[in-house]
Amino acid sequence: MNQPDHELECWICRFKGLPDEDGNCARCRRPLVPVDKNPDEELRFYCVMCEYFFVARRDESGFDQAACPVCGDLSNTPDFHLHEAAGQRETRSRSWQLLMLIMVGTFLGTTLLFSLFRWLATWW
Repeated sequence: MNQPDHELECWICRFKGLPDEDGNCARCRRPLVPVDKNPDEELRFYCVMCEYFFVARRDESGFDQAACPVCGDLSNTPDFHLHEAAGQRETRSRSWQLLMLIMVGTFLGTTLLFSLFRWLATWW
C-alpha cells in the first residue's frame, strides 16, 4: 500500500505520525488512510467479553468491527487484538527499560558522588 510521506493525526487517539505499513494508526491500529473495503465480505471476529469467535460482515463505520451476536458488544478481528497486545507489550517493555535506566543511573551517580567526596576528603 502506498503510504503518505507526511504525518497524519488519528482522530481516535490523537497520535500524530506516519501510518504503519497497512495505512493504520501506529498506536491504536485504526485506519488512517481510506481503503476500499467490501462491506459484504465476511470476516472472523473475536468478542473479548464472551471470549467467542464468530463470522459476520463488518459494520458501516469503516472499521473491521461487528456486533457480537451473543452480547452485542463491538468486536474486532483477531489480528486487531494481536496488534493491540503487541503494542501493550511494547509499552510495558519501554516502561521497564526506563525504570532500569533510572535505577542504574541513580546507582552510578551515587557511586560517583561518594567517590568524589572520598577523594576530596584526602585533600583536607
